[in-house]
Amino acid sequence: MKNNHMKKILILALLILSSCQRKPDLIINGQGYYINTRCVKSHTEHKFGPHYGYNFMSGKYEWHNGSYTESVCDSTATDTIKIEN
Repeated sequence: MKNNHMKKILILALLILSSCQRKPDLIINGQGYYINTRCVKSHTEHKFGPHYGYNFMSGKYEWHNGSYTESVCDSTATDTIKIEN
């Protein structure tokens, strides 16, 4: 009985995952394309202010004031990928 129940759950999970296909970002003349934007050049800035992170005073992760680093993207590249049928 338990083994049969697990098979049903596995089949249901496979059906749900197979229906989660990514939709095209752009369609030209009936042909779908994905558009991916990525950072190619960045730098790190050191800041002070409110942020979520590890608070050394309380010994846990929480919102607090303090110093933190933030990565800032300087230039990006956009890739257009044609979806083959």
